[in-house]
Amino acid sequence: MDALPQKNMNVSYAVIDNFVMRTSAVGVEQEWRRRANEMSAEYKLRELDYLENYLRKHGIKYERIDKYGEDYDRHQLIVYNDTGEIVWDAICNRGSYGYSESLLEIYGTIVRPCGDSVEGWLTADDVIERIENE
Repeated sequence: MDALPQKNMNVSYAVIDNFVMRTSAVGVEQEWRRRANEMSAEYKLRELDYLENYLRKHGIKYERIDKYGEDYDRHQLIVYNDTGEIVWDAICNRGSYGYSESLLEIYGTIVRPCGDSVEGWLTADDVIERIENE
């Protein structure tokens, strides 16, 4: 790797994948978002896959929906109660809260009271904790 440039107090430096980038704080965030959007689908869905494995192992009724389109990806786990009613769901879609960081957004009975019907930026472990405390 090339030597770091001389430090300038008005410029910030970021190391992204062993690449030193001279940029502003906004530029760093934009670069992270760009790279997050370029990640493979396998990486993007790791939290959803982990949650699905938990549901399967614990015999919780669910359905997984994966749809791909030109302008969207839709990945959703829908959880049902014993009578077949939807109880809650988890998504990882473009536009969902947390998608750029591969995190989950949930809707339904496991959402903590927060003044909104959805809650985002959650890991699979966050969702599992709520399931176990229900």
